[in-house]
Order: sequence, then C-alpha cells, then structure tokens
Amino acid sequence: MPQHFSDHGYDASQRRIYMQISQTIEERYLNFLSGYFNRVPLHMIASYLGISRKSLTRVQQQFARK
Repeated sequence: MPQHFSDHGYDASQRRIYMQISQTIEERYLNFLSGYFNRVPLHMIASYLGISRKSLTRVQQQFARK
C-alpha cells in the first residue's frame, strides 16, 4: 500500500480523536451534518459522535427548534 494512503488514514484518525475531546456534542453534530448525515442510520451516527442515540435525538430536536 502506498505511504500516502496510510498517512491519510492516520491524519483522519487524529482529527477524529481531537474532535472527540475538544468539541461539544452540538459542535460534533454540526460538523457531521455537512457530510454523511442522510445516508447513515441514527445509531451509527451516534456511535461515530461518541454519544447515545437518545442524546443525538435531543440535539436534533434542539436544532430543529432554532
């Protein structure tokens, strides 16, 4: 496998770890909306964001009211 593929995976992993420890649930949710939201089941989105499905639903409802 070419070196640049493994570097990209490492960089993506590091960004995700940083996001998990430095952003609020709402910030992580907003960042995720720009990408894959409509194509992925809610339980998988919640897992990716590091929150429960119930918390994800609560965040969605908060943004729907705004």
